[in-house]
Amino acid sequence: LIVRCSKVKMSRKGGSNRATAEGWPVEWTCAAAVLLILCAMSQVGRLAPSLFIGQCTSLSGMCTPASCTCTPPLRMRELVTQDAQACFQCVAEFCPAVSEGEEVCTTTACECEDPTWPRVDIQVDGQSCWQCVRPSLDFTVRSGGREGSCLAFAESTADSTHPSQVKLRETKNRSVCVPLRYNGVRITHKHKNHSCLAWHPFGAFWGLSECDARNDRMTFHQLLPDADDEPTNSQVPTIAEPQVYCSGHNASEFCVEVSESLCTEEDGRCSTEKCRCEDPSWHRQELQTLSGAQCFSCVPPATLCTTSGDMCTSGPCECADPSHVKVLASAAFEGDAPEDNTTLSEGDGQQAPCFRCQPLRSRDSEASTLATFVLFVIVGLAGGCCVR
Repeated sequence: LIVRCSKVKMSRKGGSNRATAEGWPVEWTCAAAVLLILCAMSQVGRLAPSLFIGQCTSLSGMCTPASCTCTPPLRMRELVTQDAQACFQCVAEFCPAVSEGEEVCTTTACECEDPTWPRVDIQVDGQSCWQCVRPSLDFTVRSGGREGSCLAFAESTADSTHPSQVKLRETKNRSVCVPLRYNGVRITHKHKNHSCLAWHPFGAFWGLSECDARNDRMTFHQLLPDADDEPTNSQVPTIAEPQVYCSGHNASEFCVEVSESLCTEEDGRCSTEKCRCEDPSWHRQELQTLSGAQCFSCVPPATLCTTSGDMCTSGPCECADPSHVKVLASAAFEGDAPEDNTTLSEGDGQQAPCFRCQPLRSRDSEASTLATFVLFVIVGLAGGCCVR
C-alpha cells in the first residue's frame, strides 16, 4: 500500500510538471516585462517635456488651456476661453499698439497682444500693414471738480459749424453735455474727430478747436493716482476716484475730470465701466466679457412687428407682447401690395423679408393636430394588417 500510494503521488506530481511545462514559460514573461520597462524608460526623456511643460498651440482661433511654452522666436499670447479659463497661444509677432490716427504698422503677420484691441489693416502702397488700435473711450467731462456738472456748448456757439475755438461752458443739464472721445492721445468730439478739446489761455476757457498735433494743450494723458495715496488697510472701503486727463507741460497743467462714461455703440464691443447711453431712446444691454466681467453696450430701440393678419413689417423686428411669436409672412404678394410698411426691392421686384407677430397656437389646435397624427397611425396599422 505504501509503495502504491507513493507511486500515485509521484504520478500526480509528474502530471503537474507536465502541465506547467506545457503552459507559457515564466522566463519569457519576465523577459518581455523587462523589455517593456526599458522601452518606457528610454522614452521618458523625450516625452517628459510634452507631458509636463507642453507646447502652446499656434493655430489661429485656438489656444491651450494649460501651462505651456512657445519655442523662440514665437511669442506667447494670453487669451481667455468662453468659460473664463486662461489659455495661451503662440504667435509670430505682436502688432504695434497705436492710438487712432497713427500710421505705425508692420507688414508681417501679427496679432494684438491684448485681444480686446481691434487689429486694423491700413494698406500702405497697396500692401497690407497691420496695427492694433487702442479702443476709444467715450465720456463727458467737467472742469474744476464741480460734481454733477459737465461741459456743454455755450449759447453763442451752440449752432456753430466752424471748429475754430468753439467755447464750452459748465452746466448742470446733463442732456446737453458734449459727448467726447479719448483715443489715447487726444480728446475729440465724438462725432467730429477733427475737433479737439483744448484749454484756451486767451479768455481762459475750455473749447473745441481744429486738431493740431504740435499743440501740447491738445495732447492728453490720464493722470494716475500715486501708490502712496492708496489706503494700506484692506478693511477701509475704497472710494472710486474720477478719471482725470491732463494736457500741457508734463501732461499735468490743464486737467478735466470724467463726469459720466458713455456706453459704446460699436458692434462686438462693450464698456466695462459704469455708463449710460448718449441717446436716451437707446437701450443699454448688460453683457459679459470672456473673462466673466460685467460690461454694457447701447443699441437702438427695436422695431415692433405688426400683429395685423393682412400686414407685415419688413426687416428685423420684435414682438411687443412676450406671449406672441414672430413668423415670416408670405414671400410675395400677388397684384398690388397691401397698405403696410413693406418695401419692394429694386430691380427684380422681390419683396424683402417680412414678419408679423401672432399669439401662440391654442390648446385646441394642438389637440386636433395630435388627434390627426394618431388617426393616421391607426389607419396605417389597419392597412398593414389587411395586407398581411
